Parts: sequence; structure tokens; C-alpha cells
Amino acid sequence: MKKRQFISAVLAVSMLMPLAGCYSDKKGVTEAVDNYMNAIISLDSDEVADLMDDDDGIDDVFASYESACKRNKKFEEVYEIIAESITYEIDSKSIKSSTKDQEASCDVTVFMIDYEDIYEDVKDDDGSIDDYIDALEDADEDQRIEINITLELVMKRDKWVIKDKKLKNLNKICKFFSEVSEFSLIGIPDISKDEFIAALKNAFDLDDDDIYDYEWDDCNQAGAYLNNTNLGYILYDDPDDAIWDLELYIGDCEDEFSGSDSWTWEIDGDEGYLLINNAYYDGFNLYGGCYVKGDMVIMALVYDTDAEQIAMLDEFLDILGLPKP
Repeated sequence: MKKRQFISAVLAVSMLMPLAGCYSDKKGVTEAVDNYMNAIISLDSDEVADLMDDDDGIDDVFASYESACKRNKKFEEVYEIIAESITYEIDSKSIKSSTKDQEASCDVTVFMIDYEDIYEDVKDDDGSIDDYIDALEDADEDQRIEINITLELVMKRDKWVIKDKKLKNLNKICKFFSEVSEFSLIGIPDISKDEFIAALKNAFDLDDDDIYDYEWDDCNQAGAYLNNTNLGYILYDDPDDAIWDLELYIGDCEDEFSGSDSWTWEIDGDEGYLLINNAYYDGFNLYGGCYVKGDMVIMALVYDTDAEQIAMLDEFLDILGLPKP
């Protein structure tokens, strides 16, 4: 009798096991996590929102990324390199899912380039944002960080979506949005008036008669007399006057170029630049920049330019080691 009862119990359990298996959906969970991670890698906030149970606060997560890119388009390249470096591993053994309860979870390990350590190395070398971009592109497999998260999922309209209370996991992965936005790599070298004048002569094929060199009560000034071109160097007695010049130009551009992505700026203390790439101002099409470091200001702008003028200005900026638009 006991033997028959044991056999009946085994048969009952064996019949229930396939039924329990019907509630598991590891494939669906894996697909949902893949879609979610790929949306993050693509820096697509709308797609991330679509793949989540609650999109409240997602715009705030992406705000620092979008603001940094608007301020300086080169940040866009930085973010893309970091995002494209992201890889991840889903621990298949950790996946728990129940279509009956409409809940699931899994452990994910995220890897990405060590953007912060690379930034510190570039900053220690007084590098520019271009140097940072090059360093990110040249990073090897050893220069990576690891982030461990557990993703929760719920069933919504017959598909799995990510449930992330207070966006804890999204903020872990996208921490680089806010951290990179705080990075400052101006990269303006110390340039003497003599170096500025020498660069003018080399890039624009000028002689002494084309160049002015004055000393005033509050500054030293040099530059070139050229049509449709503003090439000037000012060394102020008071560094506050130098950074004020840059802030004044930036303010003018904010009024004139509202909604345009053809100009960028960056300031860190008493160092910074404004770059303009074919933006219209007061009826002119401008190309070039304004650069400040300490008590030094360099203006390098050409108006209504052609390809030859742009090439000469680019050569001039390359000689001095200044960022180009």
C-alpha cells in the first residue's frame, strides 16, 4: 500500500512540473534586457523610456548628457565612445521569471571604459578634450570598469519591461552622464605675443607691415590688418578683464545664435574658449574662435570665408595648438 502511495505521489509531481515550466520565460526576459541595454548604448532616452514600466525621471537622467552636448559638441563624441564601449553579461542562471505572477529578475554585469581614470591622466598632462577623445579611442581592455546590477521586470501588455524603483539601476549604468558633464579639458597653451606674431606670418604669409603691435596702459596688443578677418592678441594687466572678454562674446552669441548648434564654448576658471563654425552674426558668416588663458586673449575669426581662408585659419590654430571649431 505504501509503495502504491509513493508511486502516485511521484506521478503527481511529474505531472505538475511541466505545468510549472509553462510559467517560466527566460527567453523573453533575456530579450527584454538586451533591448534595454542596447537602448542605453544607443543613448536613446525615448527608447529607454518605452522599455520601462515607469518613465518618470528618465529625462532627468539624460539631462546632464544633453546639456553637455549642447554646450560643446565634442562632448557628444566623448559620450558616444563611452557608450559604445559598453558590453554586458546576463547571468542566465540567475534569471527568475513567472508569467503567472508577471514578475522576473536577473543579474547583469556591465563593463565600460574607465572614462574617469583616463580623464585624470589627460588632465594631469594638461591635455585638451581632443586629447581625451584620442585617449578614449586608444584605451585597451585593461582600462575598464565593472558594474553589477539586478534588474527587475514586470509584464506589461504581454511583454517584459524593466521596473527600476527610483531609477537606481539606470543611474548606476548612466553615472557617466553627470560625471563627464563636469569634466573640463580646455587645453589652452601659454602663448607669448612673439609666438602669436610668428604664427600669423607663417599661416597667412604676412610681413611686419601687415602686423600691428601696441602697448597700452592696461594691456599689450598685437594683430593683423586683413580684410574680413579679426586676428588679435591681448595681454591684460588684470586677468579678470581677459575672462570678461570671453564671457561678453559668449553672451552675444547666446543672443544671436539661439537654437543653433554651430557654436560651442567651455570655461574653467580663468581659462576657456568660444568656437564658431559657420554661424551667422550681424549679417556675417563667422568661422574661428576666441581663446582665454589667464591674462591672455586671442581672437581668430574670419567673416564670409571661403575654403582657402578657413584652411589658413586652421593652420594658424594648429601652429598655436588652439582648439579648432
